[in-house]
Amino acid sequence: MIQEIMILNKAGIALFYHNFTDRKMKDIQIVAGYFDLICRYTRSSLNDTLKSFALQDRRIFFYSHKSGLHVVFICENKAYKEKIFNYLADIIIQKFIRLYNKELEKFNGEISSFKSFSKELEKTIKPKLLDKTSIPILDY
Repeated sequence: MIQEIMILNKAGIALFYHNFTDRKMKDIQIVAGYFDLICRYTRSSLNDTLKSFALQDRRIFFYSHKSGLHVVFICENKAYKEKIFNYLADIIIQKFIRLYNKELEKFNGEISSFKSFSKELEKTIKPKLLDKTSIPILDY
């Protein structure tokens, strides 16, 4: 199940963060910078793209959109199909761009205007949709 979702810009700034659990991240911008650094390193030094990695109890999925925005999913460490996350991330980014195009064009570091995306996100996906037992239903 998805536990957290982040949307990062090209500079690695977390524009948006949503948590579906009670666990709260202390400093989202530090974590976003860490994710951005890992992705940049794999791209520049290893000539490869990082799609996901696993921790002991979590799996982190990365999706890069042609707009330069990135989606990070933090999930339980279970078996998932990557294409489901790519599909969801693309839907999320398209809605985010459509709703906040003006804010993205004149972005000056202020992320508070993106907070309202949580309501749209909860309408778009439900964390239970990515429960391991329901993934085959969503397989396209």
